Amino acid sequence: YRVKELSVGETAKHDAVAQTSSVTGTLTVGGDATGYQANGITVTAGLGSLHSIDQVAGRDVSQRDGIVSRQLDVQQFPNATFTATSASIPGSVTSAQVDITVPGKLTIHGVANDVTATAKAQVVGDKIEIAGSVAINMTDYGVSPPQVPFTAVDPTVTIEFDLFLTKT
Repeated sequence: YRVKELSVGETAKHDAVAQTSSVTGTLTVGGDATGYQANGITVTAGLGSLHSIDQVAGRDVSQRDGIVSRQLDVQQFPNATFTATSASIPGSVTSAQVDITVPGKLTIHGVANDVTATAKAQVVGDKIEIAGSVAINMTDYGVSPPQVPFTAVDPTVTIEFDLFLTKT
């Protein structure tokens, strides 16, 4: 995720960034060189392994991870899941990027909302890479922006993803 935060004593917001590699998913792809159709899309991210990767001078950003874990209540809601019925991928996908949009449902903190993911797809070696994002308001999922003494956090969150699809 990526969210704007402002720490006491700073004049500009910075991006708080965390990531996880605990991601699984499935989909079925059919089609040919004229175009592909992905069906039954499910991608699940384990929220318990989110860890901050940004740096802020004079601050230990790893403390944020515990706060985020509590705000998300990962003991009760350990995963975030994106599901979509289908998505179209142009047959022109090669090493050159193509734009795709995928409407679906995102479930966080036990709350499911309609979202649209925007992404770019391209062939990388023997895989298809799909990199994109979904912007949400955390309050729409029953999650309040963290309240900490020295930092203010915006409620808008950008969830970024970088998926590599392989044929099985």
